[in-house]
Amino acid sequence: MENLNEEKTAQKKSKAWLWAIIVIVIIIAILVGGYFYYTKTTSASYIFTSQIDKAMDGLVEEEAYNTLNSTVSLSANIETENEEYAELAEYINDGKITLNVQTDYQQKTELLGFDVDYQDESLIAGNVYYADGDNNIYLYVNDLFDKYFKMSIDDIDESGELTELLKQSFVQATETDKANMDKANSIIKSEIKDKLKEEYFSQEKVDDTKKSTLNLTIGELKNIICEISTDLQNNEEFLKCYQNPTEIKDTLESLNTSLMEKTEYDYLNTDIAIYTKGFLSNNVVKLEISVYDDTDAVTFVVNKQDDKNYDFYLNIQKTENGMTANVETLNGTLKIEDVNENTKKCVFNVDVPDLGNVTVTMETSTIINGVIEPVDTKNSVDVNSLTDNDYMTIYTNLQSMRLYQLLAPMMIGY
Repeated sequence: MENLNEEKTAQKKSKAWLWAIIVIVIIIAILVGGYFYYTKTTSASYIFTSQIDKAMDGLVEEEAYNTLNSTVSLSANIETENEEYAELAEYINDGKITLNVQTDYQQKTELLGFDVDYQDESLIAGNVYYADGDNNIYLYVNDLFDKYFKMSIDDIDESGELTELLKQSFVQATETDKANMDKANSIIKSEIKDKLKEEYFSQEKVDDTKKSTLNLTIGELKNIICEISTDLQNNEEFLKCYQNPTEIKDTLESLNTSLMEKTEYDYLNTDIAIYTKGFLSNNVVKLEISVYDDTDAVTFVVNKQDDKNYDFYLNIQKTENGMTANVETLNGTLKIEDVNENTKKCVFNVDVPDLGNVTVTMETSTIINGVIEPVDTKNSVDVNSLTDNDYMTIYTNLQSMRLYQLLAPMMIGY
């Protein structure tokens, strides 16, 4: 009996050791796997290629729309003590430009609206209308004429490029198109990763960030792009992803031709540095691009404060007789605001040497699948059929417009 108890105790100890060994092996496996995963995902090359992946993934449309209504308004304010620019600054400060594009993908119509304001009063406003299948473009200018001007596309587009552009505005990616674009992107990503060799990268600790740097001369960078382009030209799987493979191939060949031309700047060094934080997350907090030789350097830096606030600077340095000095420096900020569910505002502020402080405000609004009112162009007039009375009406109305009143005094001196 005693021997039996001793045997059971020995078995328990044996199992305990077995479980202990298993647990230790699992821990070691996790640590080793984690080390290799950490080494891979924190390497300079991985950080660069992952950022390229994110940028390329954003190029593929996620969904199709029935209608899309987009508005962009742009205004600026210049504070300057330079008398040479003071008068121009006044005009700019009191002005605002608004563009609106309404696209109906079901009816295949597009309306481009425009409005130029000065001192809160419209200088000129109107819209341009196009419907697929109609060989005309229609233009309406507020306060100038009470009808749309009808213009034949053939008269203004001898090359056919405008016609093709207008047709493409109604094309949306199908599920097959998206799959093809994903495949094309995957091939391009693979090409980039193959060509960006580890020897091109370096990494160092800078304060509480990792600085991952890609260093190449401009000539080397051009050669890499040429190699990628050549491989894509010869990759049938890549070309099949597009409806017009011959055009894609021709475009890549043209790119190669232009890049293979030697320039006086090919010897310049380029450093592209990405600063990241986080143990595994690799959050980008800073981007730094430098182009330099033995005497001169141009550096552009963007610092990310958070997802909506950035600051940046551009610095130009020259070295003469062993002395390095800043020739010119631009400092600025970018702030992004959510005005409402559909509207965002970007405020770009920069100090420009010899000019002053410049603030540019851009507000964008996008409404998806909203109602777009139809445009009636039945009461239009062909520009080639305007009568003398029509011209007289247009001229009379033009003289009453704020734009004419503002520009006429300036034009008298010429």
